[in-house]
Amino acid sequence: MSSAPLTGWILFASVMMLLAGMFGIIDGIAALVTDEIYVVTEDGIFLFDFTVWGLIHVTVGILAMFAGLSVLTGETWARFTGVVLAMASALSQLAFIPAFPLWSVVIIGIDVLVIYALLVAWEQVESA
Repeated sequence: MSSAPLTGWILFASVMMLLAGMFGIIDGIAALVTDEIYVVTEDGIFLFDFTVWGLIHVTVGILAMFAGLSVLTGETWARFTGVVLAMASALSQLAFIPAFPLWSVVIIGIDVLVIYALLVAWEQVESA
């Protein structure tokens, strides 16, 4: 375990990553369970069908929750992983906008907050 201090921004990022992970899992399960929750054309959503997108969202959600818990415990590797996962989540939500635009925009906003919170205090953690 790292001895990185738990600052307000890191705590905020960890909680937001847990929240974003839960939302991603809910989003993915909704796509896996029924195609009628989201309104799209017969072609599916950008390159893949609902099942693939559902699996992508569930996987990224689980990884984000794991990284969020690791950030909370002070693991510095988890901060970098959190940034990468938030970027992946935001990009996957861009492709999901035709299916559920408001929800996707909310999740992208949360992802941006996570990235900001993880990066804003990076120097403080590195110097500790």
